[in-house]
Amino acid sequence: MGKETGRVWLVGAGPSAAGLMTLRGSEVLRAADTVVYDHLLGCGILAMIPENAEKIYVGKTPGRHTVPQEEINEILIRRASDGRRVVRLKGGDPFLFGRGGEELAALREHGIPCEVVPGVPSAVAVPECAGIPVTHRGSSSSLHIFTGHPSSAGSGFPDFSVLARLGGTLVFLMGVSAAEQICAGLRKAGMPGDTPAAAVENGASARQRTVSATLATLAAEMRAMKIHPPAVLVIGRTASSAERLDWVSALPLAGKRVVVTRPRAACEEFCRNIASLGGEAVAFPCLEVVPGEEEALRDAAGKLESFTWIAFSSTACADAFRAALFRAGKDARALAGRKIAAVGPATGAWLQAHGILPDLIPETFDGRHLGREIAAQAGPRDAVLVLRARNGSRGMEEELDRAGIRAETVPACETRPAARTEAPELRRIVERGEFDFLTFASASAVRGFAEAFPDRNFSGHTAVCIGPETAGEARKYGMEAVAARSASVESMLETLTELSRRPEPVSGCGQKIENRRNESWNW
Repeated sequence: MGKETGRVWLVGAGPSAAGLMTLRGSEVLRAADTVVYDHLLGCGILAMIPENAEKIYVGKTPGRHTVPQEEINEILIRRASDGRRVVRLKGGDPFLFGRGGEELAALREHGIPCEVVPGVPSAVAVPECAGIPVTHRGSSSSLHIFTGHPSSAGSGFPDFSVLARLGGTLVFLMGVSAAEQICAGLRKAGMPGDTPAAAVENGASARQRTVSATLATLAAEMRAMKIHPPAVLVIGRTASSAERLDWVSALPLAGKRVVVTRPRAACEEFCRNIASLGGEAVAFPCLEVVPGEEEALRDAAGKLESFTWIAFSSTACADAFRAALFRAGKDARALAGRKIAAVGPATGAWLQAHGILPDLIPETFDGRHLGREIAAQAGPRDAVLVLRARNGSRGMEEELDRAGIRAETVPACETRPAARTEAPELRRIVERGEFDFLTFASASAVRGFAEAFPDRNFSGHTAVCIGPETAGEARKYGMEAVAARSASVESMLETLTELSRRPEPVSGCGQKIENRRNESWNW
């Protein structure tokens, strides 16, 4: 039998933000073997690309096409012919000035199974992220979308005399370099110079900036603010609402780009939390968690009756121990009669979700404080099974030893530097310092991050850390480290919000939009 032909999905990624990608697009992207992707994709979209997928960048920037369209078509055909699941990932919608139609035609011609996954068009989403409705009752009842590039067939721009009479809202994509010609052409065709106009740069991202102007002044204002592609031009009455309806600036992390270094399994939820507060998360896992010593876990599962306390130092350790119990033919009933301690609320919530109610969670969420609180309740005949990472802190054991409590440590899991498999664009963002905050949930994450950039100086960058120990490690590398009030992700988010209220960006890419960032938010 011959090799089975693969399949190609032409996927629209939306304007930039991961949350604006469709469910179907996210579903097929996560199952891809090969991802052929464009230039205008946000950090969250890039982080969705599977760790082991082949990543092929074919992005186009103004005046520079790294890979000709014919070669892109050939890549899709060749990879699918090799039996691979191929996602052609395109910004916005694949058919809206995206040449997706050409790719679909080539695939159909060669008999390649394919599916088109529509995306949220940037022509609609980007203005809306700037507070500009593309239609509005009483102001605009129609929307007209154009490319800002002259036609490749040589016919130049659309007939401006027709455009000037359309009314409604005119949206120009890829129009930065032609803004002067567009505005002048519309004015010459009779559109009033005081017609509201706006340009939105890097829409739906932390670098979003909006220029509010008129048709007569837009091009000059764009030059003054050094607006660069990608940007969307909006001309029409609804463009005047940008300042009045600007909802993004009120979000507490608006304009902030945050590097998240948590392991992949824990990274996604933290990134979603950042996005819900208006920030843009850059997923850059620095650690991976692997199961600990199988023999030690098996031995511990076989002698639970010798312990009066079982202390879990992380959800990963709890999960590894649960798996060891199952392999030994046991379940949560084997813990009957033992007192259960969890290092913090996240570990406690994991235990509760698996039918185990913790007897103790310390007020300060770290191993040393957990050891002290167990010692305060335990007696000299008690024994504690400590389940922690192999290379984790020994603070819990030291406190128990000091109190004369017998403790046996089992390395239930191990953290190690993560393999670097992210899209190169994500690494470049971090290398160039194009971010506002770093976040670390452990001292080992700080070390893993530093090892990933041995020649990079991160002094002056602000690191939000889960606790004092982690903050101390960050300061060793010159970072301006701030410890969250309590050792929890929720407290780290609160700390990020408080720091983002500083009058100027701390270190990276966040830019104020007309000096109005974050004034109306109360946390």
